[in-house]
Amino acid sequence: MKIKNNAFDWAALILPFVMCVVSAVLVLSRWSEIPDQIAIHFAADGTPDGNGSKTMLFVILGLAAAMVIMMCVISHYPKMWNIPIKITDNNSFIVYRLMKYMLEFDQLLISAMFCAFVLMTAYEVKITMWFWIGSVGGLLVGNLILIIITIVKGKQYE
Repeated sequence: MKIKNNAFDWAALILPFVMCVVSAVLVLSRWSEIPDQIAIHFAADGTPDGNGSKTMLFVILGLAAAMVIMMCVISHYPKMWNIPIKITDNNSFIVYRLMKYMLEFDQLLISAMFCAFVLMTAYEVKITMWFWIGSVGGLLVGNLILIIITIVKGKQYE
């Protein structure tokens, strides 16, 4: 089944790359001020407990871009998704559309997390557990809501 792209689909495709490019430009703008060794891992209280080269900032941005590309490819093959309800001719459109929204929500939030981590590290902002709790919590809650909506809507059209 082919799902036509709407405005949210295009935004979810373009915004992560824009975030990565803007993050890279901001990192490059203060490249000479960033120490050669930067904190890349933090304890729960925000204390750095792991170091790496400042080039790791671009590795992280590359991983974010690779993740977005991978999720874009996956979003075009709905039959390979593991969906928790039976797909029928009547419910396939609504179920696949909602699951595509979930993938796009994930790629937006995950790329925002990667870019925020890079910028906070480059600008030497203390990263506390609340950043991760909020980020991962938003991801989990958002996915849970979309899965519940998909199950309810999918069963309505079975």
